[in-house]
Amino acid sequence: MLQHMVDNLNMTDRETQVREDEFSIIMDSSPDVIHIFDGEGNSLDINKACETVEGVSREAVLNKSIYQLLEEGIYNESVTLKVLEEKKPVTILQKTHADKEVLVTATPFFKNGKIHRVVCYSRDITELNKVKRELEEVDTKVQKYEEELKLYRAAQIDSPDFIIGSEQIKQIVLLAQRIAGMDTTVLIRGESGTGKEEICKVIHKSSLRKGGPFIKLNCGAIPEQLIESELFGYEAGAFTDASKQGKTGLIELADKGTLFLDEVGELPLSIQVKLLRVLQDGTIYRLGGQTPIKVNFRLISATNSDLEKKIKAQKLREDFYYRLNVVPVFIPPLRERRDDIKSLITHYLNKFNEVYHLSKQFKPEALNLLYGYNWPGNIRELKNIVERMVVTVQNEEIAAKDLPPKIRLELLSIDASDSDTLKERVDAFEKTILEESLTKYSGVVKTAQNLGIDRSTLFRKLKKYEIYSSLG
Repeated sequence: MLQHMVDNLNMTDRETQVREDEFSIIMDSSPDVIHIFDGEGNSLDINKACETVEGVSREAVLNKSIYQLLEEGIYNESVTLKVLEEKKPVTILQKTHADKEVLVTATPFFKNGKIHRVVCYSRDITELNKVKRELEEVDTKVQKYEEELKLYRAAQIDSPDFIIGSEQIKQIVLLAQRIAGMDTTVLIRGESGTGKEEICKVIHKSSLRKGGPFIKLNCGAIPEQLIESELFGYEAGAFTDASKQGKTGLIELADKGTLFLDEVGELPLSIQVKLLRVLQDGTIYRLGGQTPIKVNFRLISATNSDLEKKIKAQKLREDFYYRLNVVPVFIPPLRERRDDIKSLITHYLNKFNEVYHLSKQFKPEALNLLYGYNWPGNIRELKNIVERMVVTVQNEEIAAKDLPPKIRLELLSIDASDSDTLKERVDAFEKTILEESLTKYSGVVKTAQNLGIDRSTLFRKLKKYEIYSSLG
């Protein structure tokens, strides 16, 4: 077709009016832009699509050189000049006066070894690019939703193990629900395993952000060099081994929701500064990025550390601490709220019986020991021990002797009615010491040495108390 148009232009002396009309019809019927120049860069003809897409009139461009068109600002770049210089077809992307994005291909036609005509053929790709950008936005959102879904599953947002038994926990939950509607930072403090994350979830689910994401990061579990990219994300190629697609940071994922930073006292000082700025400005920059990203999230932090000591040791910024600690919530350890112990044991016993299709029960003396134990690992330790007893004890009833040695030491402090004679109490204590020592020293020889008895005596006692599994 292009050659046909060039041939028509070359037949001016012998071309009939009919051929001229046919040529005009062919030109104007094309939905794509056609602009024809001679070998000197003078504009010879354009079609109607050129007027529409490029936002120019025939009168403004015909019989003018490409240099004049550039000088007048009709074009800001010329593919025709490139063709005249390089003497080969050239394709470029251009933006027109009508704010259209066009893909322009200019092809030279030669006569007697010289360029005789240059035909510029342009296609409006504005809508195509718009669709492409929209698809990219959809892909970005899908990626964000997929990452959120993983984090939702990992966080177990429904909190099925949250049990309210004691008056202390009831008051803490009431406080959590009261501050939920106030969009301020909260710092939850308490020993490891006390249920800080569960209280955070209560606040989230009781707030106006409950329909938004709940994103968690354990600051102590991520290497220092990775924390920044986890929180802020990064652009493609931001650093060696960076994903080609880049990565959305947790702060960005938490937009319109809640960001929960566990072990917040472990954040490096450099990250504390950046996070403080985010809390003040509501804006982040991805690693390697130049474009500010607006974020709107609620920050809830938790720690089992002495933050005041960290401030004195210059491991925690004081201004960052005050920004986190607007509303403090303290969760007491399990030993200080023993009313919760019974409820938790009942809950986990029922849960693991259902999971493993069993019907185990604790004997009264075993329950007494569990109630009296100090639980240094709090709820996490209690859950672990209840599951272990359900899985490992063969009998339907779990007795005091089945409990771990560290708990059975409490036999010394139970009422005399729980043991018929002094000998039984002494035997029970001796058995506990033997089991605990075997576990600690991992072998008969070292156990005998550390207890100050010979091996034959140790074997006799192990046989007496039927401690066969420890002989391994």
